[in-house]
Amino acid sequence: MPSYVVLARKWRPRSFQALVGQDHVTRSLKNALESGRIPHAFLFTGIRGVGKTTLARLLAMCLNCEEKTTPDPCGECSSCQEIISGRSPDVQEIDAASRTKVDQMREVLDTVCYAPSASRFKVYILDEVHMLSTQSFNALLKTLEEPPHHVKFIFATTESRKIPATILSRCQRYDLKRVPREVLTGHMTRILEAEKVAFDPPGLAAVVRAADGSVRDGLSVLDQVIAHGEGSVHYETVKHLLGLTDREGVLTLLADLLNAKGPEILAAARQFHEGGVEPKTLVNELLDGIHQGVREKVRPSSPELLEQDPQLNRIAQITGSASQERLQMIYQVLLRGQDDLRMANDPQQALEMLLIRVAYLKPVPDLDRLIRSLGPSPGGGRAGGQGGSHPTSSDSSSGGAPGGSSSSTPSAGSSGNTSIQGALQTGNEAGENATNRPPSQAEEKKKSPTPHANSGRTATKSPPLPASTSPRKERSQNVLHPTPPHPSNEASDRKKPADISGDQADLNPARSPATHPFSPPRPPPDQGALQGDAAGALQKKNVRDLTSWEQLLSFAGQKAPLLALKLKQQVACLGFKTGDQDSKGYLELQLTQECFGPPARLEKTLGEFLTEHECEVFQISVRPASNQPRPETVQEGVDRQKREYTSQLEQEVLAHPAARLLTSHFQARLSGVEPLDDLGLQQI
Repeated sequence: MPSYVVLARKWRPRSFQALVGQDHVTRSLKNALESGRIPHAFLFTGIRGVGKTTLARLLAMCLNCEEKTTPDPCGECSSCQEIISGRSPDVQEIDAASRTKVDQMREVLDTVCYAPSASRFKVYILDEVHMLSTQSFNALLKTLEEPPHHVKFIFATTESRKIPATILSRCQRYDLKRVPREVLTGHMTRILEAEKVAFDPPGLAAVVRAADGSVRDGLSVLDQVIAHGEGSVHYETVKHLLGLTDREGVLTLLADLLNAKGPEILAAARQFHEGGVEPKTLVNELLDGIHQGVREKVRPSSPELLEQDPQLNRIAQITGSASQERLQMIYQVLLRGQDDLRMANDPQQALEMLLIRVAYLKPVPDLDRLIRSLGPSPGGGRAGGQGGSHPTSSDSSSGGAPGGSSSSTPSAGSSGNTSIQGALQTGNEAGENATNRPPSQAEEKKKSPTPHANSGRTATKSPPLPASTSPRKERSQNVLHPTPPHPSNEASDRKKPADISGDQADLNPARSPATHPFSPPRPPPDQGALQGDAAGALQKKNVRDLTSWEQLLSFAGQKAPLLALKLKQQVACLGFKTGDQDSKGYLELQLTQECFGPPARLEKTLGEFLTEHECEVFQISVRPASNQPRPETVQEGVDRQKREYTSQLEQEVLAHPAARLLTSHFQARLSGVEPLDDLGLQQI
């Protein structure tokens, strides 16, 4: 009785046309053979079972066919037959995994110098070449770079990253891809028809999925299924052999998940458990179904393909009524739920909880429409009122509340929208009352200008800011942090409930940025270093006219920017006094870190700068860095103001009624607030 040849060997391709799924590689090799531009070394890389070794043997046949070097070898001559059977003396197929030592590689290289005995070229095929040792690769380098004209090297590997770059640079690399499911399905269909084996499309599709892009793996599974099914390929046979789930049952479960049918979901999970299906396998099947459904939404298949694949058609029908956002959410929850299955003591219990959690997920609200409902409608009326509406209800397709009922976000005129508008109105009223009431004595005191008095500066505080540009004062007028109305004007300033136009104006950003609930704050003030009216005035002043450390920094920023940057970031001013006709002024500084060099270097640099600009009336003293308390540098003061400003802004935003309502509606929390870059905050 002759020995049986498995399908993977029996149907090994004998030409480039028979090699499936690698057209990008075969086209390049054909063109190279036809034009005569044949390199001396090839590298074929890819996953297992996609045709690397087969392609190497085909290339050897093309090179040594007795007729000529051609991309279409005859396959009938003695040379081709010897290569097919592995008996050719001039084509050596070496298993690099079993010949890893350098001495074994040297034995191979010693035969390179000899001419082929009967063929045109001497071909060395090294399979799994990444298994060679470092010494073997080094021994191969010189011969691989400049071999004799009659020698060709063909390497095949599944781990190209393990091959040294010195080897890769001496080869022409060809990456073989996974074979698409459609191509592999057609290839197996032709084989089954030629072998006269009965099959059904679902069973063949299950074999193709198990192959995972590998032709050899698919043919091996197909061989096993034919033997198990007594000469036929049916889905029931494949399911029992590979331990797969009932595909129809999985699709029914997926439909129940999208429709939030809790009792049916628990019954199906119990049925799968009794049938021996692992929870992880069931989740993977659901993930695969959702993935195919999303693909159908993004790139629908042709009607012919849907007719050929009934399961794909069923998936498209099940997921067609669900929104893509809901499918994405379900996919993520199932994907992350696999970790719970691994950690749980009872995986079946964790599976049931995961499926119930997926079924009763709330639909994703339309954030864009919800935000638009907070502002005025294009027709001039309040969004959500009679002036214009923005429907935000999500139909049964988007998600499914429990029991199959539709769930929606607050639509136009709904209670959710009304509550949001009411919160905004409350904030606006409080903010307007706070703006219109007469200022208190403390506020009048804050409004008085505060001059920079650097000579009387303490050792722990930065120069005070002008009151007109104080971020706290500017932010106190913003209605994001409502201020209680003044007692004396509470009755007169309170808005009437019937004053609808005033509410609409408050919600209009174009009305007044200072009173709009979401208006951006005014940019914080500068520290006095490089901005403001003082900087413009310094352009006409001489360094002799400087009266403060900040003015000196601003002047240095115009004349020597690098020096000014170093002074802002690395130096703290301990004292500054302008000289007069009787005595010199003094400038006392302190370094912040030792890594900035000795103090004498800064004294020399600053002295040369002042002398260059005709100022020798300063006595400069620079102290080294120490652990003693010192005034903050200009840059430290700027950073502190940024932190205080951002912290105050965050508190005011989090305290606003609209922000609280939005976070409760989305069941989320606002973790932080960042000012916009275009508000000038980065220029502090």
